[in-house]
Amino acid sequence: MKWRYAWRELWHHPLMMLLIFVQNVVVFAVTVSMISTIVSRYNTYREISDLVSGNGAVYTLESYQDYYKNKEGEWHYSCAYTREEVESGLTDAKVQGCYDWGVGIDGDVQACSLTAYDEALWKCHRPAIAAGRWFSDRDKQTEELEVVIAQKGGKDGRYQVGDTLSAEKELKDWVNEGDDTKISFKVIGIIENGASILGSKLEGKKSKEDYRTLFWDYYDYYNDGLYLFGIQSDLLRCKHQHAGAWTEKMLGECFFSWETEDPKVISSNQEKVMKNATATDTKDYELIRRESKKYIWEQVRMILPILITLCIMTVLSTVCNMAIMVQKSLRNYAVYYINGLSWKKCRSIHIFSMILLEGGSFLLVTAGLFLLKFGGALKYTVISPGLWQMAGCLLLCLLFTLFGIGVVRRETHGVSAKQILTRGGE
Repeated sequence: MKWRYAWRELWHHPLMMLLIFVQNVVVFAVTVSMISTIVSRYNTYREISDLVSGNGAVYTLESYQDYYKNKEGEWHYSCAYTREEVESGLTDAKVQGCYDWGVGIDGDVQACSLTAYDEALWKCHRPAIAAGRWFSDRDKQTEELEVVIAQKGGKDGRYQVGDTLSAEKELKDWVNEGDDTKISFKVIGIIENGASILGSKLEGKKSKEDYRTLFWDYYDYYNDGLYLFGIQSDLLRCKHQHAGAWTEKMLGECFFSWETEDPKVISSNQEKVMKNATATDTKDYELIRRESKKYIWEQVRMILPILITLCIMTVLSTVCNMAIMVQKSLRNYAVYYINGLSWKKCRSIHIFSMILLEGGSFLLVTAGLFLLKFGGALKYTVISPGLWQMAGCLLLCLLFTLFGIGVVRRETHGVSAKQILTRGGE
């Protein structure tokens, strides 16, 4: 019964109801945008947070070389092709990196780039996928070489999920005489245009200090050729069995973690890395963590003053409109009282009206967000109807409702049905 009366009371004041509703929608939209930005930034940072925990540094490598003396006492060097090789030359260190493989696709004249990831890297970040899937643990158990690709046209491009790409035979040296194993790659996924990919490209590198420096964005408008991504352990297994002449090297973002607190050991490791590595950039884990947290909350400092101002304006407007609505509805409440409804219940009708108005605007905004999301309108934005976004809007709903309840109590305090009807008859 109360809800029906509350609904009728709202429709007795359509202009004020519309004004409060529009204000709520604007405030909710700003709240969702702000929280979505924070959540999006935090989620990306959380993916690589384990990689940059503790002591260590990220080196953007062009190569990593081990130097040694031959029997004649001459210095030579060889490229380190695995993280185990790099770790063997350091003390209490763990390395996770990206690798560039020199392979090509048979019958495809476009430039081809194959990047492989150590396990910690491909597990921590999954770029947006237009079709298919990203890697999983079961891919390590198969004999196939699974790859995820980025290409012109995305999922409507030349290659599709399930296709098999044959490696160029010219780049392959059979390990065993008579071994005529055909090496091919199975496409299991196609990366979405605009996706962020872990392991930044050396060219056009961003001058950032936070986690963004570890990623590059793929856009087929600016990136020509075919990009392949694979699992390093799979490619190494194939190299050792069938393709000894395939070349690889550490290239891109490589994570060097010092598993010790001894400053002498850390200093020694840093010296060795700087001596052996050809690096275009170096960033300490501590710097990345600090700058990433600053970047995550940067949007709060920008939008929070706007949100606070909107909230204050909405509260003031809600208080004024609710006061007017209550005054105009008092005579109706008096009629309800005469017909047997207690004055406390009469007063609660307006509180229910406020709850209906706030809850209705929240549900409409939520429904609109989900429709926009599933319709693809939010595809290239960070806005999303997530748990934290909804919690923020619900908190504002509660705030506005409490102010509305306060207004109702103040306007009806010390007022009786008899006074209202007497005043109305004067």
